[in-house]
Amino acid sequence: MLDSSPANIRTAVEGSLKRLGTDRIDLYYQHRVDPNTPIEDTVGTLSELVAEGKVLHLGLSEAAPATIRRAQAVHPITALQTEYSLWTRDTEAELLTLVREPAIGFVPYSPLGHGFLTGTIRSPRISPTTTGARTTRASPKATSFTARDRATVDAFYSAAIAAGATDNGAPGVRPELHENSYAAFVHDASGNNIEAVCHVPG
Repeated sequence: MLDSSPANIRTAVEGSLKRLGTDRIDLYYQHRVDPNTPIEDTVGTLSELVAEGKVLHLGLSEAAPATIRRAQAVHPITALQTEYSLWTRDTEAELLTLVREPAIGFVPYSPLGHGFLTGTIRSPRISPTTTGARTTRASPKATSFTARDRATVDAFYSAAIAAGATDNGAPGVRPELHENSYAAFVHDASGNNIEAVCHVPG
């Protein structure tokens, strides 16, 4: 249950300080926006904690553009954490431009599509002992993994192998992709993959 009320924010921060054995948290995230608490109240309380020296910087996670603007009007936001991968690119429409304006750091998570782009997950059925619960909640692809999606993943994986962007696995085992790999696909008019480019920076 989300609770970003001022009282709960203070309780959470004090608890974190005690558990971490420190007197200041360098970057404190609101990991999900609480629909029942105005963002101005949440960020206002965090701003007070900054003034008290208990928090240095503020971050948001999975916040909409309008919410970010409202939060930024109360106190500078240092970082925005949002899902971003070849499958989840809706952030490009507005968020990436928005965070450049006040120089908010963009922190992408699940760059390999919650593991689907590694080629090791072949269906939306995921063991409860893995991050499957979060995957199903956060990624539409996790609940609608089609034959076309598998073909796209296979093309991505083949490009990664050709570029040397995988760890070497045992014979018959699909090696994992490096986290810093990325790829781009060019599609024909029918949506078929006709080119895949994979690169491992640096």
